[in-house]
Amino acid sequence: MTSKEMGDIICRLKHQKKISGKKLCSGICSQSVLFRFESGETPIDYLSLKYLLSRLGKSINKVDNMLNNDDFEFLTLHSMINDFLMSGDVDSAEDLLNEYCSTKRPVIRPLKQYFQKVRCVIQQKRGLSSSELVQMITATLKITIHDFSLDRVANYLLSEDEWLLLFMLLEQTLKADDTNATKHISSVYRIFNSLEFDQEAWIMLYPKISWLYMQACNSLDEKITLCEDVLNSLRENTRLLHLDEFLYVKCQLYKEKYGESDSSYIYVQRQYDALLWIYEDAGRTISTKPEMWFSVNNPEIYLLPEVVRTEREVLNISQEKAGDKFDIDQKTFSRIETGTNRPKPSTLTKIKETLGMYRGIHNTLLVVSDFEDLELENQLTRAISKCDYRTAQNLLNELQPKLCLNHKENAQYVIFTQTLINYWLKIIDTDEALIRCINAFEITRPYDENSFDKIILSRMECSIAHLISFLYEELHDYSHSTSLLECIVRGFSRSRINPKYHYRELSLILLSLSYNCKSQRIYSKAYDYSIQGLSLQFDFHRCNMIPLFLTQKYFVLESQNLSEETVKNAYKKIYIAESLFLKSRDVALEKYFHERFGENISDYS
Repeated sequence: MTSKEMGDIICRLKHQKKISGKKLCSGICSQSVLFRFESGETPIDYLSLKYLLSRLGKSINKVDNMLNNDDFEFLTLHSMINDFLMSGDVDSAEDLLNEYCSTKRPVIRPLKQYFQKVRCVIQQKRGLSSSELVQMITATLKITIHDFSLDRVANYLLSEDEWLLLFMLLEQTLKADDTNATKHISSVYRIFNSLEFDQEAWIMLYPKISWLYMQACNSLDEKITLCEDVLNSLRENTRLLHLDEFLYVKCQLYKEKYGESDSSYIYVQRQYDALLWIYEDAGRTISTKPEMWFSVNNPEIYLLPEVVRTEREVLNISQEKAGDKFDIDQKTFSRIETGTNRPKPSTLTKIKETLGMYRGIHNTLLVVSDFEDLELENQLTRAISKCDYRTAQNLLNELQPKLCLNHKENAQYVIFTQTLINYWLKIIDTDEALIRCINAFEITRPYDENSFDKIILSRMECSIAHLISFLYEELHDYSHSTSLLECIVRGFSRSRINPKYHYRELSLILLSLSYNCKSQRIYSKAYDYSIQGLSLQFDFHRCNMIPLFLTQKYFVLESQNLSEETVKNAYKKIYIAESLFLKSRDVALEKYFHERFGENISDYS
């Protein structure tokens, strides 16, 4: 997707919501910068795009990005600082921040605000008084909202980052015993719930404002209801972030309301114990109180210089020949590949056409003019993940007329998704599905498995290759299935991008690799892939595949003669925690447990 196509979406959303360009970009960028972005004249930096989208109630997670080196450097810094702060190592976070600021002075306001927010968090963790933090956070908010006041929140258009700062401020007003704190929290809670967000944006913020509201209200029943609603929302959205904290609070609330001997409390406590075991088993630390400043933004990310270089190498074109094709000298092209030079939009278009690239600077899974179509695609994906293929077919029938199939990405998506649905509904056999998958893949690039370890496939190309691997397995060609997936993983491992930014495709691939290796009795690999998959779940703060990876891990350990009692207890913990992550349980675990131990695992819940 070109910058202009993304700009068109921003412009359309702006008009749909009747928001002026001046109000949308206030404190982020000038109106002329917004206009040039919407008209396709110049791209916009990652952080400014994130602010613009989230002020419109949309999540940056819906947008795949090919980053230049500066944006990539910032995201790497952001991730490292988050890790330091979450671990309590504030000195390292501060050193890293100061080092970055000494070499790259922040110019854009969102970046200035981010750095000041980090300084607020550092001072909070160092014990600065709440009254001083209130002043510091307020000043940080005023970087992008110059007239900020808690009494005027309803008048502002807030991005996700600005909401988080607001939550930090409210938390400190409550700690400072501000007489108006409860009033402000209740007001912000009502304002938040009156606004429209897409699901990704909403689930990032809703647990935090709910936590604050729970601290402000006195009704035990209201707290329990709100706590359970958040837990249900997290489960519905397969979110791990804040699950531990709200389950911990639910235990405390149930204990207060029902007492320790009540069966309802006992069940919730068992769930919490099981979740605690899962965290400890993964070497992670459980939390009992959410950090208001912390959020997870994991859009699909590709590094522009890497993608250009790998695509050129796969086509076996030298830099000099590539430069001739694009009418630029070899040195300039080399600087593009190393990231020291960002290509002009016209040059990037030539590069993409010559290399056969179908990823833009800003991209969504489908080329659409309305984010609502992406919501429909998300519903379709959920239906497939739940094996509800009849519903998936109905959703595809609704979505397809909205898509322009002249775009290769859309044509590829429709053909592949229809193939997937037809296969699971037994309308086509394995051989036919394999042919259709390869044809779908070749819409965007030649199907050459030998090149998969040299490039980073797109999300849709990965999905197709994953199904192809499964079909090989159905045809009893296990080694072919495994080698194909391992090639894809090697391709991603060559990238400087953290694997968590390709969570969706890598999670499925790692799980399939673990299954394949176990079936071939390659236990060491099967174990390693299950551990990598679990790590990816925690890094991305998702929980829907944790039971599968954990069960697989202990299947492998059982095959390697881990004590029966240890394995049995592990399966019980997985089963108890499973209802936290998924609406329906894994019947395979129930069946296996009964066959293996002669007992019903459900008796332990």
